[in-house]
Amino acid sequence: NRGLNKGNSKGSSMDLNKDSRGNPATSKATRGARGRPTQLNNCSAMRSVVSTILTAALAISCLTACDRQGAPSYSHFEEIPSSGWDPLDVLTFYPTPADSTEPLHSRYDLTMVLRYAARHKIAALPIAVTVEDNNGILHADTLILRLSRAEGSPKAVTHYGVTELRLPLYQDERITDGYALTLESFSPKSHSEGVMNVGIIMERR
Repeated sequence: NRGLNKGNSKGSSMDLNKDSRGNPATSKATRGARGRPTQLNNCSAMRSVVSTILTAALAISCLTACDRQGAPSYSHFEEIPSSGWDPLDVLTFYPTPADSTEPLHSRYDLTMVLRYAARHKIAALPIAVTVEDNNGILHADTLILRLSRAEGSPKAVTHYGVTELRLPLYQDERITDGYALTLESFSPKSHSEGVMNVGIIMERR
């Protein structure tokens, strides 16, 4: 009996400390505990990547918004020949917002810009302005641009021999379907010699 008891106790001890192949036994709880640090590290790395992506996206969004605030919704210029603006050359503009995400009910201010060589003396320049859409004519006006430095003339800025004159046309304007703006000179071609560019700028209110 003593021999049997000794053999049984040894066998029990071996069964507890080794598996069937003789390798040291490892419990499921121990294996699970060893795998947790790796899982936690993976989760931490994933959160770091997501945070970096969200931060970059937010920065790009802010930069884009700031850029949109500083730029006009529409800006287009036509070049005028050095010999002058021919009355037969009618300039047509289609001011549509560059950003297609702007709401349809947005309102805009339209400004005409005239650039001319400062060395040329242009006293006055009559221009016909017509605005129409799919439903017909919205505006029809005749403007007299006084380009001299006389009192009452619009403010102009000169840089490197080029003078730029800005004249507000229409404010709080809604851009409807088929919206088009035309400019037509009423002066003889020789009277507008020195005019370099004529353009339209549209800014959202």
